[in-house]
Amino acid sequence: MEQKNIISNEQNASVEEVTPTFSQEVVEWYERGMKFYEGKVMRPDSEKAVEYFEKAAKHGLPEAQSQLAYCICNGIGVERDYALGMEWYRKAAEQGYAEAQYRLGNCYFYGLGVEADMEEAEQWYLRAVDNGVESAKGKLNKLKNEVERKAIEESEEKTEKLGFLGTVKTVLAVVLNMALAILLLPIQLCINILTPVFKISFYILLIPFCLVAVLYEGIKSFIKKKIR
Repeated sequence: MEQKNIISNEQNASVEEVTPTFSQEVVEWYERGMKFYEGKVMRPDSEKAVEYFEKAAKHGLPEAQSQLAYCICNGIGVERDYALGMEWYRKAAEQGYAEAQYRLGNCYFYGLGVEADMEEAEQWYLRAVDNGVESAKGKLNKLKNEVERKAIEESEEKTEKLGFLGTVKTVLAVVLNMALAILLLPIQLCINILTPVFKISFYILLIPFCLVAVLYEGIKSFIKKKIR
C-alpha cells in the first residue's frame, strides 16, 4: 500500500464549522492556506499553503491543525515527518475535530509516527464515528479483523513453541540417558570382571578354613578317645 493513500482526505469525513471563538484573522489564514493548497483564485503553492496553515494551527484552529498534519504526513510543501504530523492531528482531535480523530486513528493503526497500537486506534475511530465519519466504521471492522488475525497467529506461535519445547525435552532426556549409560558402562564392566575374581578368591580363602575345621575336629576326636 502506498503511503500517500494511508492518510488521505476522505470524501465523507465530517468537516465542522469554524469555531467562532477564533479571531477572524486566524480563520482567514486558514482560508488563504486552502486557496494556495487547492489552487483557487491564485496558482497552487503548497509551501505557501503550509505557511498559512501553520500560522492558524499555532493559534489553535483545529481545521488548520488537521490540514497542516496532512501536509506534513504526506510531504506536501514540507519535509515528511509522521511523528510531527501525528502531534498536530492529536491537537485537532483533542478539540473534537472529527477528521483529525479519524486520521489520528490511522496513525495508530498503521504505526505512523508512533508504535502501532490497536486499542488506541480503536478509541480514536470510535470518536470519529460518533462525530459522523463513515470511513471510520470500515476501519473499525478492519481493525477487528486485524486483532483477530494477530490473536490466531500468537496462538499458533505459542503452540509451535510448546511443541518445540516438548521435542527438546524428549531429545534431552534421550541424550542424558545415553550419557548416563556411557558413564556407567566402565563401572558395570569392572563389576562383571571382578565378580568372578571375588568368588574365586572367596573359595580359595575358604579352603584353609575348611581344612583347619576338619583338622580341629580330628584332633578333638583323637583326644576324646585317648581320655577314655
